[in-house]
Order: sequence, then C-alpha cells, then structure tokens
Amino acid sequence: LPPGHSSPCVCGDLIVLTTFQADEKELATVCLDRATGVVRWKQVVPTESIEPFHSTGSPATATPACNGKQIFTFFGSYGLLCYDLDGNLLWEKTMGPFQDEFGAASSPVLVDDKLILNADHDIDSFIIALDQTSGETVWRADRSEATRSYSTPIVLERDGAKQVVVAGALQLAAYDSATGEKLWWFNGLSRIVDCTPVIHDGRIYSASWTPGGDPGERISMEPFAQALAQYDKNQNGLVAKDELPPASPVLERFFRIDLNQD
Repeated sequence: LPPGHSSPCVCGDLIVLTTFQADEKELATVCLDRATGVVRWKQVVPTESIEPFHSTGSPATATPACNGKQIFTFFGSYGLLCYDLDGNLLWEKTMGPFQDEFGAASSPVLVDDKLILNADHDIDSFIIALDQTSGETVWRADRSEATRSYSTPIVLERDGAKQVVVAGALQLAAYDSATGEKLWWFNGLSRIVDCTPVIHDGRIYSASWTPGGDPGERISMEPFAQALAQYDKNQNGLVAKDELPPASPVLERFFRIDLNQD
C-alpha cells in the first residue's frame, strides 16, 4: 500500500485507510477485506492541488469514520467524501486547501445522525456539522480566534445531551452537538495543540505543549506601524521576510506570524 498517516477504520468485515502516492500526487480511500487483506476497492480523490504539508507529514492524515452503512473520509486538499460500503460516492463537500503550513490533520467524528469536523487553520477556523445522509450543513460555528491545531474532537455525554469537546489554540471548548452553541471553555492550552483529549471516569484529560509557548518565551513582532518604520527597507508599506535582520528570532516563525501571507 502507498503510505498514509491516518489510522485504519474497522467497519464490519472491512478495513478503511487513506493513502498518498507522492510521485503521482494521488490521494485515495482504500478499502481492504478484513479477513484476507485483499483490496476490495479504491477511490481516488479528484484533487486539483495537494495542500502544503511537512516533509515528515502526509496529506492523508485524517482517520476515516464509518456508521455501518456509510464511510466518511476527509482530505485537507479536497474536503469531505462519503461512500457506501461498496465504494460508490454518495456525496461530497469540497473545502480547502486551507492556509496551514503543515496541512490538515483533524479527523471527522460521528455524533447521532451528524458528522462533525473541526477545521483549525491559520485563518478562517471553524467547526462544522453535516447530515450524514445528505451531506447538508446542519450547523457551523466560527472559531476564528483559534489558529492552527491538529486535534480531533471528542464526544462528552453530560446531563442527557452530547457535547463536542475541542482542544485548540490556547483553549479547550465544548459545543452543543445539536446546535453548535459554545457551552463552556477552559483557557490554558498551548498555542498549537496536536493531542486528542480523552474522557475517563467523569474527567477530561488533555495534553498540550509547544516550543516557545511558555510565558516569557513567546516570539512576536512589534506592532505593525513600528515594524514598518524599523524593517521596511524598500518603503513599499509591507514587511517582507527578507527585510528582517538575519539574527531575528521571528524568521523561523514568519509564516505563522504573517497569517494572511500578505
């Protein structure tokens, strides 16, 4: 099989994977027979371009989900796709590629009759719920305050209702799974979150840490007016990476600080 970073999804007698062939720039959903390993079917994602991703990463990172009748896969280069168990495409929702230096990683999760995907990127972050049968949007909640993270949401059952808990930049937050309303939040996470929380015995455990994220070690640029006066060598009203001094600690994180890349 071609490589991929997603975990396998087991659905009855099927195992579903996602793969990426770099030479052909091919993203695909692959379904194996659980007993024999034989490839039952393969569906190539009709991408026009592959999202940026880290050299040790992969654009086939999100783990598929299955409700017993439908298989759901997500690729940051294209969006969400839904297949039946025989590999026939039932619906798709295009989105991306996103503005994210390392690519997308959060996996879709199933809650009742909805598919929920968290999309935290450099700009325009959001969490969305789609109807599993039709692919229509049920709700969408803005998360523009949350920048680039890679954690997959978890489901918390509380007081007879289900909440979707997301570990994102600087904050752990819970949303009503039926409406998308933000119910509660806890501040104190790192600026980038990779790990998915877990729930055990009435408690939520979430781990996060980022180099340079500790107080006193955070790297930032001066206010824009001050940066212009200090760095704008060609006087064009913009600050370019090559205008910063060679020893500037900002250079390594310029892509992240300049979120809209202008």
